[in-house]
Amino acid sequence: MISSATFPGRDGFTSIVFSNKMWVIGGWNGSGYLNDVWYSTDGVTWIQTTDSAQFPTRAGHTSLVFDNKMWVIGGSGNSGYLDDVWYSSDGLTWTQASSTFPGRGSYTSVVYNNKMWVFGGWNGSRDLNDVWYSSDGVIWTQATGSAQFPKRYCHTSVVFDDKIWVIGGDGGGSCLNDVWYSSDGVVWTQAIGSVQFPARYGNTSVEYSNKIWVIGGYWTHYLNDVWYSSYEKQTYVNNWKIYE
Repeated sequence: MISSATFPGRDGFTSIVFSNKMWVIGGWNGSGYLNDVWYSTDGVTWIQTTDSAQFPTRAGHTSLVFDNKMWVIGGSGNSGYLDDVWYSSDGLTWTQASSTFPGRGSYTSVVYNNKMWVFGGWNGSRDLNDVWYSSDGVIWTQATGSAQFPKRYCHTSVVFDDKIWVIGGDGGGSCLNDVWYSSDGVVWTQAIGSVQFPARYGNTSVEYSNKIWVIGGYWTHYLNDVWYSSYEKQTYVNNWKIYE
């Protein structure tokens, strides 16, 4: 266990695995936005590739691994909500790609069907439920301007059973525990039944061991519960269980 890593404390950052390393990118340190980049091969020793990447400082962004590159997308910074897209093959040199989707933070992104996808978020004045995708990071296409799932931010997304899933979040001041899936990003279907886990936002979700996992989050208090579902393939019978 390491109680204090080399990189400074922060939240609203991203972490990904790329080139056999763990990476930490940007975020907020309590007094300012960051654009530093760190990596580690063991979680103990962290090396800074740059303290000031070419992309502007930000938090609430997302990062992906796609086309053998690391990508940093959107978020919020000193100039407001961002719609820029950047990529790097080494964490040191970052190149800007273009984008056409509106700026946002607290959204989600995944890699699915050989494309990068962006879902919902907050644009500074309202929450969103639009969906965008790109196969190169330069040209972004809107799959839908208003998905069937309600507008939201601080939600999670995963890829499971060859589908994209959107889970929970904050929608118009109401905490959510709904679960939606899509195979094309255009048509979204709500999973059957009432989800057993309590509503929340700011949680995390992963696909692991042929299950979808929902971990922690916040609503009225900070949560440390863990839930999972196997979502019987092709039937999607709601069977969320708490992990004990």
